Amino acid sequence: MLFLNDIGYFLYISFWCFSPAPKAVSPPCAAQQMFVSNAITFQPDVPQKLCVSLDLEIDPKGLPTQYTWYFSDGTIKKGVSVEHCFKTYGIYDVQLKTETATPIKEYFLTTETTKTIYLTDMVGIDAQITKKTGYFDGSNSFIDNDFELKEYYWNFGDGTYSCGKILYHSFEKSGNYTVKLIVEGVNKQGEKKLIGGEKTFLIK
Repeated sequence: MLFLNDIGYFLYISFWCFSPAPKAVSPPCAAQQMFVSNAITFQPDVPQKLCVSLDLEIDPKGLPTQYTWYFSDGTIKKGVSVEHCFKTYGIYDVQLKTETATPIKEYFLTTETTKTIYLTDMVGIDAQITKKTGYFDGSNSFIDNDFELKEYYWNFGDGTYSCGKILYHSFEKSGNYTVKLIVEGVNKQGEKKLIGGEKTFLIK
C-alpha cells in the first residue's frame, strides 16, 4: 500500500536522480588585470610575411667583390642587398661569403661570416571588420620553441577587455582604436613568458 508521504519521497528521489548535472563555470577573464599589473612593451603587429632585409656597407672605390648569401632553409642569393622571406617562425643562420678580386689574375680573397636571425617573440593581430563589428585573431603569434601559447588577453582600446585566441568584438563609435594583445606562453618547467603587440584600426 503506497501512502502520500511515500509518494512525496519517491518524487524527491526521482527528481534528484534525473536532474541534469550542473554546468561547468568558466573562470573569469583576467584581461584587464593583466594589462594593469604587467609592464609590457607592445611591439607593432608582425607583417603577414616573415621577411628580412640584409644590407652591406661597401667602399665604392674598393676592389670588385661578389657577395653570396646562404640561408639555413636552403636558399642562396647574391648581391650587396638581399631580401628573404621565411615560411615560419624560428631561429635561422645566414652565411655570407665574399670573394674579392686581387691584382693577381684568377686569385680571389675569400671571407665567410655568419649572422643569426631571430624570428621569435612576435604577436600577430589579424582582424576582419565589417562596419563596427568583426573578429580578431591572435593565432599568428609565436614565442620561441620552448614555450607553448596558453592564454590571449585583449584590450580593444574602447575600455573593454576580453580573453581568447579568436573572438568577436563590436565598437560603439567610429574612430581609430589601438588594439593590444598580451600572449602568455608556458614551457615544460612551468615558467611563464608574456609578450605584447598592438595594431591600430580605423572603425567607420
